[in-house]
Amino acid sequence: MGMENENIDIEVERSDEQDDWIYCAYNDGDWYNRFKAVYKISDESVLADIALNDVDGDVCERAVNGISDKSLLCDLIWNDDLKIDARRVAIKKIDNADFLADIALYHPRPAARLVSVKKIASQKVLLKIALNDSDGRVRKAAAEGIDDGSFLKTIALSSSDEHVRMIGVQKIRDKYVLTHIALNDSNWGVRMIALSRLHVTVLYEMDCDESNLNARIRDVEKIDYRPALADIALNHCFWEVRFEAVSRIEDGGVLAKAARDDSCWKVRREAAGRHIVGIGLYEIAKNDPCWKVRLVAVKKIRKLSVLMDIIRNDSCWEVCEAAVVQIYRNGDYTLKLICDKKILKEIACRHSNWEMREQAICQLNRLKKDSNTGNKPENCRLNIFWDGFWEGE
Repeated sequence: MGMENENIDIEVERSDEQDDWIYCAYNDGDWYNRFKAVYKISDESVLADIALNDVDGDVCERAVNGISDKSLLCDLIWNDDLKIDARRVAIKKIDNADFLADIALYHPRPAARLVSVKKIASQKVLLKIALNDSDGRVRKAAAEGIDDGSFLKTIALSSSDEHVRMIGVQKIRDKYVLTHIALNDSNWGVRMIALSRLHVTVLYEMDCDESNLNARIRDVEKIDYRPALADIALNHCFWEVRFEAVSRIEDGGVLAKAARDDSCWKVRREAAGRHIVGIGLYEIAKNDPCWKVRLVAVKKIRKLSVLMDIIRNDSCWEVCEAAVVQIYRNGDYTLKLICDKKILKEIACRHSNWEMREQAICQLNRLKKDSNTGNKPENCRLNIFWDGFWEGE
């Protein structure tokens, strides 16, 4: 059926007839009407024909989305008339490993090979593609999927593409292979990555005894390659080495993971004190088992509701005090916001800043005056402590 540019007046939303939908999908001049019609068509052979012949890419993609027959999808993928985005949708619907391997190895379109490569698990197929594909993006995608040690050595040593060799070098720890690459690779970038990885490998292969600890820390100081530092920060067996790596990292994701999961509180504290922000920082400030880690996190928080929650629930005075200081530093907020007598008394007695102590005493006097009149304090703009306030002194 050929497409016509005239608009066809069919009430597509009200019709339940397949013929009406098919007629609209083929003949309506408005792409959106055709798009809506395709949703209602159940005949997959019709959908395949629309996917190949409609002039609008969105309509083609929608038609492909409606097809579940794998053989029909494969026929579409290999049909050169199918639009690029529609072909990408079709490949994503394929889960047969052999079909995907055929597409990744032999399809004439690099975009099709790239999509299929990202779904392949076979290390042998990925190795073949990483070494031989004519498109650099496809070679890189294949190399990124390889995790077999011997195959990684193969691409690191044998690939003609320096970007593929870089990916291989980033993943291997064989110090002899890394030494060879660091000395002999034709690309400066590959040699530098091999050198950085060589430092990491030496760090991991040293005997686990304290005599080598300072040497390990010095080796970390020489590493500038960020993935290597992240690997050390998250996985090294000695906390001192992890600490040194964390102190040189700026990746917020790595720091957040170290602050949340490291077994040593000193490493968690160092990570929390650096570039972590937002919800991750709030969780550390509330939940870390070590008060020294919570303290560092609290000192970076400005969100009033989080600070008040910490003041109410944290068992450590130093952490609560830091939260009060943060509230005080916010400018518009003072101790007049706090209605909890216990906290105010602690501040009045123990705070190092005389102005804070004076404010706490003034607020206690204000609360006492209001309690005598039975009125709720007017200045308490935050009332999270109000429940049970009148229950004793």
